[in-house]
Parts: sequence; structure tokens; C-alpha cells
Amino acid sequence: MSDDLFQRLRRAYCSKDDPVPPGFKSRAQLQAEWGCSRAYAKDLLNAGVRDGLLEVVTCKIGKAVTPFYKPVGNKRSTPRPKRR
Repeated sequence: MSDDLFQRLRRAYCSKDDPVPPGFKSRAQLQAEWGCSRAYAKDLLNAGVRDGLLEVVTCKIGKAVTPFYKPVGNKRSTPRPKRR
């Protein structure tokens, strides 16, 4: 029984990578775009998630679970134009 469970868990662990949703970028990608250090990029991303400016999804890439970030879209509609 435990050998069967081990084999099923191993297949699940070694399965293919999760697809990254469009528009999401990893910390490393954003860090390279911004030209800042790893620690500073991580602090900025954590603050953005905390303040509701970024949404985050986690995807399995290789054997690591990696967070990917995307700016939250504007949920308000554009203001109505004023009549003259």
C-alpha cells in the first residue's frame, strides 16, 4: 500500500510544469526589468500584494512552487464625460 502511495505521489510531484497565466511575471523577471536587487524587488512585491496593487498566483515550475505577480486591473469604470 505505501509503495503504491509513494509512486502516485512521485508521479504528481514530477508532473509537468503549471502554465503561467498571461500577464503574470516572476520576481526575477520584474527584478531584471526594474534593475534593482533581489531583496528590494521582493519588498516591493510584498508591499504591492499587501496594499492590493498586485495579485499573485503560484505555479509549480520544475520542483519549485514560484509566485507570479500581475497588477490588479482598474475595477472602476472611466468617469462619464461632462456635458457642456
